[in-house]
Amino acid sequence: MKPKRVKSSVFVFLLVAWLSIAGGPVGQALAQGKEKVPSHLTAIWEKAAVNFQQGYYDEAIAACEKVIETGEDGDLAEKAYFLLADCYFYKYKPGRASHFLSIVEAYQTAIHKYPSSAEVPRAYLQLGLLYQEMGYDYEALAYFGLVGKNYKNTPYIPYAHFYQGKLCLSARQLDKAEGEFQKVISKFPQSKIIGEAYLGLIEVYIHRKSYEQAAQNLEKLLKFWPDAHQRWPLVLFFRGEVEMAARQYAPARADFLRYINITPNDDKDDLAIYKIAEVYEIEGKIQEAIKLYTFLTNFYPQSEGAVLARYRLIERIKWPDKTMQGGRVSFDARPYLDLTEKLRKYPLAEEAMARLALRYYEAGHAAESISWVQRFIERYPQSEYLASVLDVGQEALSSQARDFLSGRQYVEIINAYRKNDEVITRLKDGTFFYYLASAFRALGIYDSAAHFYYQANKLGVKGEEGLRVLLDWADTAQRKRDYRTAGILLKRLISSSGNKSILEEARDKLGQNYVLASEWREGAHYLAWLVKKNPGDRNPSLLYSWAYCTQRIGAEAETRNILNRLTPLLGEKNDSGSLKTRIAERWVDLGDRQKEKRQFEAAIKDYLAALALAVPPEKRHGIHYKLAGCYEALGKRAEAEAELTAITKTGDEFWKKVAQDRLQGIKLSLVR
Repeated sequence: MKPKRVKSSVFVFLLVAWLSIAGGPVGQALAQGKEKVPSHLTAIWEKAAVNFQQGYYDEAIAACEKVIETGEDGDLAEKAYFLLADCYFYKYKPGRASHFLSIVEAYQTAIHKYPSSAEVPRAYLQLGLLYQEMGYDYEALAYFGLVGKNYKNTPYIPYAHFYQGKLCLSARQLDKAEGEFQKVISKFPQSKIIGEAYLGLIEVYIHRKSYEQAAQNLEKLLKFWPDAHQRWPLVLFFRGEVEMAARQYAPARADFLRYINITPNDDKDDLAIYKIAEVYEIEGKIQEAIKLYTFLTNFYPQSEGAVLARYRLIERIKWPDKTMQGGRVSFDARPYLDLTEKLRKYPLAEEAMARLALRYYEAGHAAESISWVQRFIERYPQSEYLASVLDVGQEALSSQARDFLSGRQYVEIINAYRKNDEVITRLKDGTFFYYLASAFRALGIYDSAAHFYYQANKLGVKGEEGLRVLLDWADTAQRKRDYRTAGILLKRLISSSGNKSILEEARDKLGQNYVLASEWREGAHYLAWLVKKNPGDRNPSLLYSWAYCTQRIGAEAETRNILNRLTPLLGEKNDSGSLKTRIAERWVDLGDRQKEKRQFEAAIKDYLAALALAVPPEKRHGIHYKLAGCYEALGKRAEAEAELTAITKTGDEFWKKVAQDRLQGIKLSLVR
């Protein structure tokens, strides 16, 4: 970045005021009533003052030190101490950071030695400027405030207000800055700082985008000083900004160009070039804009204008900055970060931060995107970009949660919820809550899962996932044994339109819900209606639920018909944990009922139907034993003995003993 231009008008006034209060540096007679000092010391002092005015600070320092070394303690020594501090202040201007303590010590020594001196308020102002330059705004404000509070009858008061205004302006405390500048203008209209105060006030209005007020104050300034643009070239820069806002693009370009010509080495020249390029861009003259933006990035690479130009090229003009890596967008974050590192400095920082959150999301870096969303909300709670930034945050959170869920990182989803309160409280979509609920559900924390499914449904989830919210919420309710809620949700889902497989799953779950809730009659009616509505539906699980309900209400004939219809749909799968096992259990139950009614032939058919399916070994022996009882009751002792003999060969010790005892009983009955 170019070295900052020395703004001498303020310091010239301070020097003149200092010299007048001190009694005059060159050839001026000492005030009457003061003790006389040796003429050679007066000559040394005068030489020091002249060298200081001419910028020969080393010579001025040497002369001041000679005066101090004599041990004189009068007016001349007092002037020497304060002038020595001023020499350090201006000598080390290019590198004050490395000589900061030396300058502070020089002023503090002078103030400590002469606390009642008329030089003290000016010294405080200089210290305030020094601390401000070093970035210690709080200390700088304290020094300026000290002058305003304790030295109200000195010519430095308007300067104290002015510097406080500048400090508040740099901190974007615009209301306070406006107040300080207004004090200078209203209370000290004859002050030599009045022009700078108007410029500060105009800058406040420009930052607020109150261009009409900025234009009014520019008009006042030019009315008092028709040559204001010569005195303060910033007038041209600010007028150009006002003209841009009024869409007077040609005059704006002309003012920025005049500003550059008047101040070829000014620290805002790069910004003026940037503004001209921006005007070209607004006018649709993209090639001219690109040339100037590129010029800034090439010839002023470290300048503020170059920082803004790089961002403008990438974000607005879409200079190629993106490449695909592994299916994701890779982008250069530096132009955005350059703006966001100094939020108070750059007018585009707000937009850049908003866009950076989006760019990180597009690049697949959800965590970084969420981090920038949080910073934006904290920094710009009233921004016009807030809605779009919140949308990005919502998408990034949901994307991150989806990745965590697919990786079974359930705790990470819960931690994301706890860490991103600012984003979550402003969510307008329920997708994140859906993933969060799914995490709690996977962990078996069903109360929390149900709560967040409710939140997701309340905010709404787009597309297929919106149906999944209701389906998974119903499943969670079933796991909590809240069958009433599950039924309401499933009925609502079935009545909607959407993904066919999800709706079919919901229909099945509703049938299961009737079973789980022991609402057999309602379940039987619902499932019968559902099967009749979809005669081509060959869903075994659905038919089984129907059979279960009809059996529980005593409709045995209907149950048998459903089971006969269901059995051919089962295929060859004979896993003991499959649907075949459960169907077999229904046949056994039917057989038991028939047996109780002494309808042994019907019971035998039901038991044989059960054995034809997948029945666990420990249950097969029980069915064979029941068959033996039916055969025995019908007088078919041979069949009964065959069933019992089979048990003695394959059963465990318990069933072997039971079967053997039963066989023995049959033989004894024959003897009798």
